[in-house]
Amino acid sequence: MRRKVIFVSLALAMALSLALAAQSGSDAPFYVGLNLGHTIAVSASSTALSSETLYLPIHVDMHYALLQHFGLAGSVIYRLEKDGDYFSTQELGIAVGPAFYSSRLKGFFASAKFGLAVAAGKDYLDDDYMRIDAVIQPEVGLIIPIGGPLALTLGCGLQTLLPIYEYPSRYDPDYGWDWNDMGMMSHYYLPVLDIGLGAKL
Repeated sequence: MRRKVIFVSLALAMALSLALAAQSGSDAPFYVGLNLGHTIAVSASSTALSSETLYLPIHVDMHYALLQHFGLAGSVIYRLEKDGDYFSTQELGIAVGPAFYSSRLKGFFASAKFGLAVAAGKDYLDDDYMRIDAVIQPEVGLIIPIGGPLALTLGCGLQTLLPIYEYPSRYDPDYGWDWNDMGMMSHYYLPVLDIGLGAKL
């Protein structure tokens, strides 16, 4: 049920964005889109590896071309993580950083985003759990106009979440636990597949 609510909300947000974009030109300097490829690939892979595990990442990506070859890239990041009846958290974060564009919002881009994310929920010992992560995400790809204000993004990157604060700490010798293999990958070296649909505003 929770996943249906999330996807319906995203669909409505995308519809609103596209309606607003219809009033903008194709040479507008700002792009906002939903990275559908990453959501589908990661959630499907985690479920295929274990029916008890769910990693559901949702990225709303943005690009702002300040100059012909320079601008800012950003992401609003949501992650739902669930491992059986134990570990269950939701995380929300934002990352922003410099971006290189071959020709404004058309063609090749390379970006490096940095930010913060906050996770809260239950840990493997069923205790209330909170974590603050530093987000690091380099990425390369293409922005492909497909008519009017609409555009596709195709690319790849790597997302790393480095814990800044964690309570209770999983390194406490009287308390500790550690990630399983999927949890380790999803936090420290998660590949990002960028197949996105959005609009220039």
